[in-house]
Amino acid sequence: STLSSSSAASDVYKRQASSLRICNLASIPVFVTGGIGGVHRDVSESMDISADLQAIKESKTITVCAGPKTILDIPKTYEVLETLSIPVFSYRQKNLPAFWYRDSGLSSACQIESPEEIAEIFSIARETNSSKGILLCNPIPKKYSLERVQLEPLISNGVIELKKANITGKKLTPSLLTYLVEKTKGKTILSNIELVISF
Repeated sequence: STLSSSSAASDVYKRQASSLRICNLASIPVFVTGGIGGVHRDVSESMDISADLQAIKESKTITVCAGPKTILDIPKTYEVLETLSIPVFSYRQKNLPAFWYRDSGLSSACQIESPEEIAEIFSIARETNSSKGILLCNPIPKKYSLERVQLEPLISNGVIELKKANITGKKLTPSLLTYLVEKTKGKTILSNIELVISF
């Protein structure tokens, strides 16, 4: 059941860009998801950049998440968000989160302290006819965050093993998530659940 949960989570991630476009069409102001897609770690080879980033830009919506998925190239993902002129805010901490990592090690240009503050920012954006969405990164609760020193080797080894098995492209992300569920004995699934509950 743990593996099937991982596959289901992967399917949800693939639908995020479509969901944001639906929010825009239906004038839904807030979209909540666990983690956004972004720039993949092997981008120099695969040129794989998730449609999520462009969808966030065009959404005119507040996307609330725990940051980019940990399996991505986190610095490049935040850099692309900046290049797209998407306002990115961290919630109640100085550094930006990265899904399972409470702290990505990257400083946030903008930190907010309350829901009222982001609501005011959103209202100003609408009053000034801003055409861009807003990204609010709410870090995973410390109790359920995963340690970078333990997870990074698993991610790196997983990518290598899966590529040796000719699992690449669109199949790589869901397979890697399943691999991490196995190697962490379900801790990644627990973290997924808790970070969403924390919103």
